[in-house]
Amino acid sequence: MKSVLTIRGLNLEIRQNGRQSTVLRKINLDIRRGQVHGLVGESGAGKSLLGKAVLGILPSSSSISRGSIHFGSDELTGLDRNRRRLLASRYIAMIPQDPMTSLNPVRRVGRQMCDVLRLHKGLRRKAAQEQAVQLLNNVQIRDPLRVIRQYPFELSGGMRQRVLIAMAFSCEPDLIIADEPTTALDVTVQRQILRLIKQLQTESGTALLFITHDLGVVAKICDFVSVITEGRIVEQQAIEKLFKEPQHSYTRTLLATTSEYYQYDYRMSDAARFPPPETA
Repeated sequence: MKSVLTIRGLNLEIRQNGRQSTVLRKINLDIRRGQVHGLVGESGAGKSLLGKAVLGILPSSSSISRGSIHFGSDELTGLDRNRRRLLASRYIAMIPQDPMTSLNPVRRVGRQMCDVLRLHKGLRRKAAQEQAVQLLNNVQIRDPLRVIRQYPFELSGGMRQRVLIAMAFSCEPDLIIADEPTTALDVTVQRQILRLIKQLQTESGTALLFITHDLGVVAKICDFVSVITEGRIVEQQAIEKLFKEPQHSYTRTLLATTSEYYQYDYRMSDAARFPPPETA
């Protein structure tokens, strides 16, 4: 199956207090069409920086010193800023970590969703609004006609995250980068959101890079896993093999800290691993 994203020999450096430090080292990564690829490691391992490198939104103190990022037939590191942003904004979407701060608090939910649809799909206002309502239906939000008229602060954390998921899938991107999208949610809502992301990803066939520090979450949603620590990927395995036969000592340490509640059973179907969700 063809790769959507191919990273080879990527080094990323960051300038801090007048010194240059390499924070990502020799990163190799392939994400195939329709695959949910987990990137797991502790805080500070470089997970989010790698996601930002793909999106082209690295902080000004960071730079890619070596390696390549191929998205389809395009080499992203060689593109000018405008072309890079256009490509990333249309074909790569992001589900951010914090639903509390990721939506504009002074603009209604529907207006924010319609802006995305009008910009990237060229829809007129009425058509964009109709599609926004349908997208909220798709993420199992009750009374979407009411919700599109509300401001983000009027919604719960789980509902805000559903809105962000709807926006990420709205333009049918080739790749979605989900950066710890359930961290700010309680366990019950977290399970509902994971099930929802998996369902939408399966239906759309979109490739998904799922960034997390929790192998328990990886067990719920991923097909393939890359384990990263101290800026290096130390193990890459299919999810079943990783849980049955971890190769690296760091992976075994992560598994030892994973709650029994989340332990992966490769014999279980998605329906068994995900209980029926409650609608928001």
